[in-house]
Amino acid sequence: LLDNGGIYLDSDILVVKSFDPLRVYEVTMGRENPQWLNNGIIIAEPGSMFLCVWRAIWSRYRPYFWNFGRYSMSSPSELSKIIPQHIHVEEDSLQKPDGHSKHLLYLDKYDWSQNYAVHVFKHDRPAPIPESPQETDKLDTTLGEVMRFVYYGSKELRNR
Repeated sequence: LLDNGGIYLDSDILVVKSFDPLRVYEVTMGRENPQWLNNGIIIAEPGSMFLCVWRAIWSRYRPYFWNFGRYSMSSPSELSKIIPQHIHVEEDSLQKPDGHSKHLLYLDKYDWSQNYAVHVFKHDRPAPIPESPQETDKLDTTLGEVMRFVYYGSKELRNR
């Protein structure tokens, strides 16, 4: 990502809208919570100053001394306060619902109409991910809407 630029996505991200409007920034990341940025989606241009500095911070990482979260999520947040001109932070459209509000994805409804992507959380989910379009059609939740959008291009329930 640092050398060539581009888009990094965790394997449990569903993209629901083009990232093109976010590609005008040197780096774009989403906010996980008030303290941290989330590194599950990173959009960057080649040679980004932000990524260069973040990589330098990582070079000091010692797993026996610092926890992983400090470097993977809080470090970019702290760095965004030091060099804010080198990063664009999407407050809600890349990482909401977040890890603390997964129930809005799996058990309830969340207005994701402004989202670029939805994180489905491969670990610690409150319900299973449907394995087929038929299972998805039966879900009256945010996850059902998002997956139907991915399958069919529509949020509507199909064969309830």
